[in-house]
Amino acid sequence: MMHINRRSFVKFSLTAFGGIMLTGCGGAGSYGSSDIPNGYRFYKVKTRGETISGRNDPFQIDYFGGSMHLSSDGVITFDAIDKDKQKGIFQLGLDIARFTPRIDWERLALLVGDKLADERVVSGYRSFDVDENANIAAILEADIRYSENHYGAGLYSEIDQMGFQPLLIAGQSFNGGLSMSSGIFGDVSYSNRNILASAHYVATDFSSKSDSLIHIPNHTLDDASILISSGDIVAGTNHTASSFGLIDHNLSGDYSSNVFVVNSSRERTSEQETQGSINIKGNVNSPKNLMTRATMTGAVIDEGMSYGTRISDAGDIWSTQDVGDVSTLLQNEKVVMKTGDHTTAGNILSISPGSVGADGTYFFTAITERNNVAGVTLFATNGSDTVTILSSGDVLSDNGVPVEGISFGTTTKHIDDENRLVFLCSFADETTSLMLGIPA
Repeated sequence: MMHINRRSFVKFSLTAFGGIMLTGCGGAGSYGSSDIPNGYRFYKVKTRGETISGRNDPFQIDYFGGSMHLSSDGVITFDAIDKDKQKGIFQLGLDIARFTPRIDWERLALLVGDKLADERVVSGYRSFDVDENANIAAILEADIRYSENHYGAGLYSEIDQMGFQPLLIAGQSFNGGLSMSSGIFGDVSYSNRNILASAHYVATDFSSKSDSLIHIPNHTLDDASILISSGDIVAGTNHTASSFGLIDHNLSGDYSSNVFVVNSSRERTSEQETQGSINIKGNVNSPKNLMTRATMTGAVIDEGMSYGTRISDAGDIWSTQDVGDVSTLLQNEKVVMKTGDHTTAGNILSISPGSVGADGTYFFTAITERNNVAGVTLFATNGSDTVTILSSGDVLSDNGVPVEGISFGTTTKHIDDENRLVFLCSFADETTSLMLGIPA
């Protein structure tokens, strides 16, 4: 039998997208894991220069914004910029039950400059997330030029493609009337119509201000709860929370976030303001004094960064730590991969945050080096076994050009419940495409 390596064609389908299956190879862990997809067919969904439905005229993609989400019903949500620097959030409805997927519909969900239901005009958007049913939660900025009362950013949601409605905007009170939003928000996580967001607010009597993680169940602000705030002690440490980074939560209400912290045992000096970082875990259904704690004992990183937490349906926390020149991938407290490890794609130089599938498989990218040449590799792991999914240098179409770069892990929802993947891929011919990967 002829040997076919991972860079060769195993199966090629002549489709509108152009598909190719690459087999996975054993990586940093043991070999032959049965529950990790061992091969993928890849399809180009949209490429720079192509058009998508716009507000009036077709929108020509000049650049992809970098955010990509794949919902369980085959909807891809992403953002893009055209040659006139217009920015928008788009959705594609794919028929992925077919061996050859196709686009059934496409829509523009939001364009900078749109007027919202509350009469605010969008001047920009920050973070946004998409739930399992392709509903969108987004931090949208108001254009103050249209009204002096429209300032700051607000938290909005769009359900069933019916347009964005405000949940919490600048100047709006919540928490039983005790708190008022300042219009400053960080990350947002959206799962089954429940929202977690990091937000800054002030007391309505202006006696205090705080950054907090806020849980809004079923889009109902009256039922919102504050999970943890700046100044709170992080259980399991002697540090207090200062501000919050990326957030993720699952259908069971388990959540995790990166938190910048301050050592509360130091006297209030300039040294006390030196921040470290830590990952926290909690559940929105637990009492506040029990709900949030550090994910690891002694896990505060004073010189370096802990970031990119992702939480599985089972409650496992995946995170990345950078300390000095060493990058480490962790599953809870277990080291899965680190700088210097050898894989079939080359030696690991650095690791980026990824996304976790419904079955607990974690997908992520790393900078790898082989024969003094660095590239990007997409891996999948269950914590014990690791396989290579795609690497710089792979070829995805007949007589095609090699992959150069892979953008993955910019959001928590790159994966649906069947371990299908959505990501960006740049090629040696200077093209960039939005890609769909389907387990073979």
